Amino acid sequence: MRYFTSNSSVLWYSFKRELRCIFKSRIFISLLLLLPLGLFTFFCYFYSKGALTELDVGVYDADNSELSRTIIRAIDATRTMHISGCLKNSDDIKTGIQQNDYNAVFYIPANFEKNIKTQHPVTIQLYKNSHNTLIASALYKDALQVVKTINAGIIIKKLRASSLNSDQAKAIVQPVIMDTHYIGNPQFNYNYFLSPAYIYVCCQIILMLAGMFSITHEIDNKRYTRIIESAYKFTGALITGKAAAILLVFSIVIAFLHLVLFPAYDMTIHCSLVNYILYTFLFLAASLLPGMAIGAFVKDAFLATEVIIFVNMPSLLVSGYTFPSVPTIFADIANILPFVHFMHIFIKSAQLGAPAHFIHNELLSLGLIASLFFIFSWIFVFRLSKNIEKASP
Repeated sequence: MRYFTSNSSVLWYSFKRELRCIFKSRIFISLLLLLPLGLFTFFCYFYSKGALTELDVGVYDADNSELSRTIIRAIDATRTMHISGCLKNSDDIKTGIQQNDYNAVFYIPANFEKNIKTQHPVTIQLYKNSHNTLIASALYKDALQVVKTINAGIIIKKLRASSLNSDQAKAIVQPVIMDTHYIGNPQFNYNYFLSPAYIYVCCQIILMLAGMFSITHEIDNKRYTRIIESAYKFTGALITGKAAAILLVFSIVIAFLHLVLFPAYDMTIHCSLVNYILYTFLFLAASLLPGMAIGAFVKDAFLATEVIIFVNMPSLLVSGYTFPSVPTIFADIANILPFVHFMHIFIKSAQLGAPAHFIHNELLSLGLIASLFFIFSWIFVFRLSKNIEKASP
């Protein structure tokens, strides 16, 4: 039986042993390489369309005038809306929305152009299906812009008829102009928003499972008894070697993600790529070590998997990323998850290009989580190694 006398020998042997185990195991190959590569590519492709465009809307034009047709052309020219049907009566409005033929229907009343020319206010009615708040908000935003543009055009035309030039008329119609600058995601691209969230929460789950299997797999097969039994005095080196091997293999996925996948789908990292990858590996370490702690504590792979799934299942929900108004108690609980802190780093650093000192708190939180669970892993693996030593003949 081989015994170890130094941390360095344990670390090196553990690192090499873990690499061999990974590449000989279909579970590890699937978990650390095949699954994430396939999943991450799928997420980016699935949301590759990015923004909501060409949503089907209907129009009921009871006026059928030149002005109403101008409005219809303006609606169809927007990025969000596509006129897919012209309705003949008001009953078709309700039916079209109930049958999900249209996301919204515009109703232009009779005598629309006549009333405008005689300076009587008119109302364009918008019926929209608000079941999907994202679609409803996008439709309302563009519909409101169309109406504002038509209103401004009508007023400017009347003012110019009273001997004012174009600039003077525009100044009267819109004396205050808002110049909006969109930072971070100016195209309102869902790929920029959702894909990274799904990808990084999967990273957290995958690394936790890998850390757990790195312990329970050895216990189940009794293949690591020798090194654990002889190296219980060097538990920290044992854990570090296993973690380094797993992170090294997973670095293939990280390189593919940041060097191939993100550029292919125009997801730009607005900070130093080297720094961002270092932040990512801190997040991965903070995700891996809890899995090792759970594996060493629970010992049973099936039960440990259930624990990890239970812990990770609400990650995206309670993080506040998709719904910022999460109740305070859930937001506080979410802070124990590395994903929550890393998404703040992603938003501030990768999307907004903020300098490193803007993310000190998040980096400190990830470092604290990694350190805390390294200690827990050390305690549980040490207890495991002592028990194995005592049980040995």
